[in-house]
Amino acid sequence: MRIGFAADNAGDFELIVAFMGPDFETRFMAVTGRGVNKGEPHYLHPVLDLPPGGYVVDYDGDGKESLLLMGHFSHTHEPKMSVEKWTYSVNGQVVSSGVDKDITEEYDTGVYTVQLTIEDGEAKTLADTGSVAVVPIDKIPGCAAFLYKPPSSQLSGFFEAPMDGFNLKIGGTTLEPKWIGSSLDNGCEFKPDGRTNNIMGSPFKQDVILRAKGTLKVNDGMKNNKGEVPITVNAEPAVQTMLWVDGKPFALGKGNAEAELANGAHQFEISWLIKDPASKPLSLHTNGEAAAIDEISHSQQEYTPFINRISPTKGHVSGGQKITIEGAGFMNPDAVKRGASLLFGKTPVDYLTDTRVLKASGTEIVYEIPPGEEGELSVSVKTPHGVSNKKRFGYSSRVPPALKWTNQTILLTLDSEAPLKRKRGRKFNGSLTQGEWGPDCRLYMSDIGGGIRALERTSNDDIDEENLIEITTTMEKYPGHAITGFGFDPFGDPDDPEIYVAHAPMFQWGGDCFSQENDTAEFLGVLSKLKGPPDFKHHEVVLDGLPMSNHDHGLNGISFDNSGNLYFPIGAMTNIGWPACILGGLPESHYSAAIIKVELRNPKRSKTLEWVDYFTRELIGNPNQLVADTYDVAPWVTGVYPHSFGFRNAYDTVYTTKGQLWASSNGWNEGYGLAINGPPESGCTFDGWDKSSFASPDRGINPFWKGEKKCRPVLEEDWTDPDRIFQTFSNAYHGLPNAARARNMKDDRQWYVKDADAPHDPPRFHQGYPWESSTNGIAEFRGNCFAGAMRGDLLGAKWSGWIWRVDIPYLDEEEGDDVTISKLEGAEVGGLEVVYGPGCSILTLDYTHNNLKHIMADDEDANSNSGPTAFDITPWRGNYRFAQKIVIGGYNLNGQGETKPPMHRKANKLVIDGVECSITSQSDTRIEGVVPAVESPAHVEELVDVVLHFNDGTESVLLDSWLWADPGDAIN
Repeated sequence: MRIGFAADNAGDFELIVAFMGPDFETRFMAVTGRGVNKGEPHYLHPVLDLPPGGYVVDYDGDGKESLLLMGHFSHTHEPKMSVEKWTYSVNGQVVSSGVDKDITEEYDTGVYTVQLTIEDGEAKTLADTGSVAVVPIDKIPGCAAFLYKPPSSQLSGFFEAPMDGFNLKIGGTTLEPKWIGSSLDNGCEFKPDGRTNNIMGSPFKQDVILRAKGTLKVNDGMKNNKGEVPITVNAEPAVQTMLWVDGKPFALGKGNAEAELANGAHQFEISWLIKDPASKPLSLHTNGEAAAIDEISHSQQEYTPFINRISPTKGHVSGGQKITIEGAGFMNPDAVKRGASLLFGKTPVDYLTDTRVLKASGTEIVYEIPPGEEGELSVSVKTPHGVSNKKRFGYSSRVPPALKWTNQTILLTLDSEAPLKRKRGRKFNGSLTQGEWGPDCRLYMSDIGGGIRALERTSNDDIDEENLIEITTTMEKYPGHAITGFGFDPFGDPDDPEIYVAHAPMFQWGGDCFSQENDTAEFLGVLSKLKGPPDFKHHEVVLDGLPMSNHDHGLNGISFDNSGNLYFPIGAMTNIGWPACILGGLPESHYSAAIIKVELRNPKRSKTLEWVDYFTRELIGNPNQLVADTYDVAPWVTGVYPHSFGFRNAYDTVYTTKGQLWASSNGWNEGYGLAINGPPESGCTFDGWDKSSFASPDRGINPFWKGEKKCRPVLEEDWTDPDRIFQTFSNAYHGLPNAARARNMKDDRQWYVKDADAPHDPPRFHQGYPWESSTNGIAEFRGNCFAGAMRGDLLGAKWSGWIWRVDIPYLDEEEGDDVTISKLEGAEVGGLEVVYGPGCSILTLDYTHNNLKHIMADDEDANSNSGPTAFDITPWRGNYRFAQKIVIGGYNLNGQGETKPPMHRKANKLVIDGVECSITSQSDTRIEGVVPAVESPAHVEELVDVVLHFNDGTESVLLDSWLWADPGDAIN
């Protein structure tokens, strides 16, 4: 249920809401809020991060637990402004106020209301509120869950079998679980993975039994007018279900039962028989609703320890890798009092005190392995309640060593409070947004003020700050435009490079709804081309008339495929398809919320987006985004079209060495606009949309909010969804609805919202992979360091946080494996953008602090090898008609590393697919050279080897690392 409030005046307000009715006790709720003046942009974005599920467990039984309250992902979207103050209140009492973004406090068991208020440099404030509980080990929210995989012939028998501890028993036959977990969210619900259908993060999805049990705390609010508790056990029709309450079976008619239960605690047990993979949630609801945090619980106090899995299952003999043991029953009051140990081979490890144990809880142990000998050993956990099942772990010299990184270095800090003034008097505003390597091997960086800077690397871990190049062409031609996407044509002439720049203003019309006096929003987005190094003063329009939001969803990160086509995303105008004032009051149109493909080599390519009226087919002379949902693309527009759809704000794209296009996309937010989830009812003449409850004469009226009520799409309440990364394809739909395309292009997929939990359903819907918000910039890790363990993986920049590793199967034998996402250990260099650099280096552009950060691989195998080790080549592709500068990063290339060769080493030959290249300079970690123009390469549009030869007879090979292509010249 949504309740709206309209403030008469700007400023903070407090009120009490009373819920009264004839059949329930009156309840009161305190509400705080902030009214803003019409037209005041909603820049501040407080982000209060609380523990998963909204609770922490007091596993040791001392009646208290530390709560980590995190606010460091809070930010402002206002250019040149930053968050200056974080104030935390717990149950109405201020516990911290100042520059501490995160706090840790110890609290007794109970439920707490936490409010985080952030404040910027102009004393503007905004708050985020949430609840968190400290719960005892015998009252953990949600239900306990056990997965069993019996032989197919015994599925039906064990489906009805009673539980004996963790096990199921039929006569003298015992079936042990394969996996133990719980429902992390409130209530008792299990959502199969949207892509794999696996349950509870396990590898199991079919021919399994899921058994859940817990305590249901019955109250009057659960009962119907007959005094019965309606209970629903949800599942797909093909999934069989059984329910027991207080040991008695209940007949389920289409998953429903009604039980006469007294108020108080009742024990329940559910069995689901899943023969075919399930896609819909498996859950228990009472009175039609999911249970609250204090209504369903379970106890882990008497658990025998159980291991679900160890990851990874192999480690290098040199040790140092972190392994994670997942399961249940690892921590309880008895374990704390009487001791507990991780049995790692023959070595007992006290995981409550050992310094190699980095984390220990009831469900997880993180252990840094010591050096070991080749071979396998068993791992188990022992507590006073017993010894767990055993899992195998192996030591090998043939697996990658531990992933380690050098300490973070800040290479460059720029002034974001005032214009940056340098020797030539150029001025820049704003903070860093995107980074790309140029064909001159310089790093180019764009900023929110419309400028681009280029700097030269003097080594893999240092820069020449004094010779910074400043490119001001865009900000001079388009004052107020922000650059959130740019890139170099990889197949253009490196001696005459071309920068393609995607740019548009932000908050152009105040970030709010429009008024009758201000009822026009032009299509101001532009794709430009800059030429003429080093300052790139020559400007050409590649494409204009592009849509742009009245907020901060821009024209974003550019990529090129191997045919020379350009791709860039345009952010959504809305939260989940339906306009709202808080996001600027604009509707979606054909080219918004999509990745756009531009055929640069197409001589007939259009240079301006033009529109016709969807109904009359007449040309629109002065296009207006306020009514763009009633437009259709002019039929003569050529060579520029939406490639894939359904992104809320795809901030970045990357085209990989494997020929895949990936995009990161921000998720939607509760309170930022309703979701479209279905077409209008039949019989609509479709002369426009219905009036919106968000619009009023003084708040602003948009012309598109008109027409018959039955013409309005199906609308649902909004919610918060995580960010996602997508592998995207031509004509793929990724989940954010766009009514204009659904209607005008007759693409019915785009009437329906698909969130991070929706099942993967190609070709109607291509699901992505979720990660925490706000994650934005992405890049491919192309290096052979760590024995190639990360080669072909993607990196994701968590704003003000860390680097994500998107582990994509690279070797042929891995192709059947799925993508996994994890934090990259030791890579706490979060920024808005991430760039992969020579020598297995990672650079991040920090928008918040306006600096450039850097880490490099610390590869122990390379350190211990006296031979040379080449890691990568930058760039990784080029046009064979032109000579191309390249940089090869590596280690011990001159023999100056930790393990030195008998004599000084020098590279004397560089060969790419039989073509000898020149070497212009070299150091121990970096070789610079030039790939010559080639009349006819042996292999085109496929990856070939790069070989470095040295004067001591050694060599280092970069397999499948360079690509030649000639898609022709881009058309001006």
